[in-house]
Amino acid sequence: KPEGATAEMVRTFEKGLGQYKAQQWDEAIQSFEAVRLSHKPNDYASTLYIQRCQEMTAPPPGPDWAGAYTMTTK
Repeated sequence: KPEGATAEMVRTFEKGLGQYKAQQWDEAIQSFEAVRLSHKPNDYASTLYIQRCQEMTAPPPGPDWAGAYTMTTK
């Protein structure tokens, strides 16, 4: 089980995931940025979710969205 800073990073990332799934894009970006700023500056997953949140804001996916992301480029 992670402890200390690692546990805090995991909690913050999981909070961001919950916000992402709830379509709370700005809040999710803040959580993922907190992971990068406080714990792991080059965190690939946080960076990826920040980009996805930014893409989801225009237009938003709608109330029936189940959290899936469709890649449009390779």
